[in-house]
Amino acid sequence: MEMPRWTIAELLTRYELEPSLTDVFVEGQFDKDILMCAYDHAPNEKRAMYTADVLDIPHDMFEKHSLTKGNKQKLIILCRELSNVNEHENVRFIVDRDTDHWFGDLEIGKGLLWTEFCDIETYFFEEDFVKELVVNAGKAKIDKWNVFYESFHNALKALFAVRAAAREAGLSLDYMDFEKYVSIGDGRLCFDLDTYIQRTLHKSKLFEHNEKMLEAIREWCQRFNGDPRLFCRGHDFVVLIAWAIMKFRGAKSLSNEVICRILVLLVPRDAGRFASLL
Repeated sequence: MEMPRWTIAELLTRYELEPSLTDVFVEGQFDKDILMCAYDHAPNEKRAMYTADVLDIPHDMFEKHSLTKGNKQKLIILCRELSNVNEHENVRFIVDRDTDHWFGDLEIGKGLLWTEFCDIETYFFEEDFVKELVVNAGKAKIDKWNVFYESFHNALKALFAVRAAAREAGLSLDYMDFEKYVSIGDGRLCFDLDTYIQRTLHKSKLFEHNEKMLEAIREWCQRFNGDPRLFCRGHDFVVLIAWAIMKFRGAKSLSNEVICRILVLLVPRDAGRFASLL
C-alpha cells in the first residue's frame, strides 16, 4: 500500500487543527526502523514516524530556501515552513550531521534534531561492538585485532575526508564503490586512496582536481581526531564490516543488508544510546 504524499500546505493545516500531534519525520527507512525500535524500548511516549518520502516538496521550495535536493533538505524545509504552527516543538525532524558539523554551526529550528554523530549507523561505531560483530558473530580470522582495528578506523577516516574535501572544493563527485580499492596486507586493511581518487575524479570528469584533492584529503585526515563517530559515514562503516568479514574468511552470509538488520535487532539492549533523539 502506497503512503500518501503530503504537501506543506496540507501539513500546515494538519498541525493547525491538531496541535497535540507528536509526529516525527526522518530521512530514510533505516533511520525509521532503528528509531521506532528505540521508542518501543524507551519510557517515552509513542510517536508516529514518517520518512521524507511522504513529503511532496516542489522544486521552487528548494530554491526559496537555498538548499540542494535531498531528504535532509526536505526535512529542513518542512521544519522552517512549520515553525509558526510548531511553537511547542511537538513535531520533530531528525536529520544526519554528515559533514555539516565540520563546516560551521548546525542550524537551530523548532523541533529540528541533529544526530549526535554523523548518522544513525555511526552510533554503533564502538570498538567492542565492532569486534563482537566481526570476530564473534562474523567468525573473521583476525590474528592481531589492534592492527586490524587501526587500519579499519583509518580507512573510514580517509573515506570521510574525501567527502569533506569535495564539499570544501565545491565538487559534485560521482562516488565509486570503495571496496574495490581495499586489500589485505599483514593483517591490516590497505585502502588505495590515490587510485580511488584518480578514478572517482575521472568518472566525475573532474580529473584536473586530482592533486589538490589528494592534498586536501590528507589535511582533513590530520584534523580528524577524537571520537571516530564524528568523521565516519555510516554506510561506509557497514560496507567495510561486511567486506572485512568476507575477506578475513568469516561468515560469507553477512552481507551489508544482513548487518543493517542486526543493528536494528540490537537496539533493544541499548536503546538509551539514542536518548537525545527520542
